[in-house]
Amino acid sequence: AFRIAVSRRPVHPILIQALEMTRIAFVSGLKGHVWGGSEELWSRTARLLHDHDHDIWVYVNRASRRADPISSMIESGIPVFEGTPKQKTQIDRVQDFWHYRLQNRIRGGTRIPPVNSRAKKRLLGFAPDLVCISNGAIGCALDWMEFCRSNRIPYVIICQANSESLWPADSISDRLAACYQAAEQACFVSHRNRELFELQVGLRLDNARVVWNPINVSLHGQLDPLPMAEPCVLACVGRLEPMAKGQDLLLQVLATS
Repeated sequence: AFRIAVSRRPVHPILIQALEMTRIAFVSGLKGHVWGGSEELWSRTARLLHDHDHDIWVYVNRASRRADPISSMIESGIPVFEGTPKQKTQIDRVQDFWHYRLQNRIRGGTRIPPVNSRAKKRLLGFAPDLVCISNGAIGCALDWMEFCRSNRIPYVIICQANSESLWPADSISDRLAACYQAAEQACFVSHRNRELFELQVGLRLDNARVVWNPINVSLHGQLDPLPMAEPCVLACVGRLEPMAKGQDLLLQVLATS
């Protein structure tokens, strides 16, 4: 489905109908932002599958305002659950240990973790054939990955960003490795992101693959040549955040020319 969503060629309905899974849930791990580039791949895939008569259910974290693509989904009839995840309190940790971790071992993974349990119950009620979990980085939706894994719900993972600055602690690394390894597919948007993740968790992922994000510019025609007159004006597409977007590297490179 991800390959279809970002295809540069017209999509034939037969390609969609070939998917055996008809009930697909999409979970976004984006927190603290209304929308971002990480959301385009899963959201366009969800709309595409919905337009071809697949049953779709969506979870997003509540933001300061509702993003336009989410409003569009709701208007088109896609059920969207807007959750409000919270940090665990001490009571949550006690409940997590007893009601989730311990009883999961006893009862075979049927308990729901205390964080955002209403949304997870709604997911169980939807009974998806597959859950697509989109991470803005490597583990934004770790609780959802662990929930699907413990409840034996088939899921795929999208990892949108990775860097040395996101290196996980050992305790998180083991949890990430288990979740990524148990996924039907672990999707990365670049080969470098995949290679770095495997280095971070010390595991070669046999289920990993690279998928491409959609683009919103025309692929037809030729680019206008750069103007010969000085000064030459360049643009850097991305938010002004050097740690994530590397404007510092851009300036260093330009200074060497």
